Amino acid sequence: DLVTLDPDHPALLGKSGEIALDSAVFAGNALPLSTVFIGGRKLVGEGRHHRREAVRGRFATVMRKLLS
Repeated sequence: DLVTLDPDHPALLGKSGEIALDSAVFAGNALPLSTVFIGGRKLVGEGRHHRREAVRGRFATVMRKLLS
């Protein structure tokens, strides 16, 4: 497994080493991820999950059902 961080993300600007890693972990909802590989498969590229639209659609469907 491999994770790369986006060094241009506001949470990481001007930071390096352990400080950058700490900032990435505690960045809240705005994770500065650039790429994620799990089991040799690229799941996140350029900060976007490969199934982002499908997940968003399923989430919207569930929320509509819950709120109706």
